[in-house]
Amino acid sequence: MRMTTIEIDLDVYKGIEARRISFDESHNDILRRDYGVHGIAHRAAAQIGALPIGRAKQSRRSGNYAAAWLGGDVRATSLKSLLKGTILELAKSRPGFIDELSKHRTSRGRRIVARKAEELYPNNPQLVEHGAEQLDSRWWYDTNVSTGQCSKYLAVIGELSGVGNIALEKHS
Repeated sequence: MRMTTIEIDLDVYKGIEARRISFDESHNDILRRDYGVHGIAHRAAAQIGALPIGRAKQSRRSGNYAAAWLGGDVRATSLKSLLKGTILELAKSRPGFIDELSKHRTSRGRRIVARKAEELYPNNPQLVEHGAEQLDSRWWYDTNVSTGQCSKYLAVIGELSGVGNIALEKHS
């Protein structure tokens, strides 16, 4: 397969990284998934039933958001991408952080991250189908959040990761 090199700025690079599902994915894999570009092997697997039926969840663009803390920041076009990017960014430099985060429960009994999608919503299993998404190859995270809930999640993430206050900003 012929490859082409493209130049991107740092914000675009961070946007691609925020959409990463696992560290095994290449940037090309991420862009293929986001743009719905599937190769011959994927189409053949789908035809013989080796892939699950249904669409992969697409990130819904709803604005320009930033999560900023002393020493770092993440920018994204949706709250769920921002939440995912922030968790993954902080996990890079803080081993065991995601495991600690998985022990935290909200006032409604939800978890921000869990090893199994069902563990995110113990009191509302119907939310799993539309609210749970994979954070990486080992973890799931709650994407069924409003701006207020995302701010609360970022406060918990900041506290448990040791970075302190994480500010949520929305840019026009």
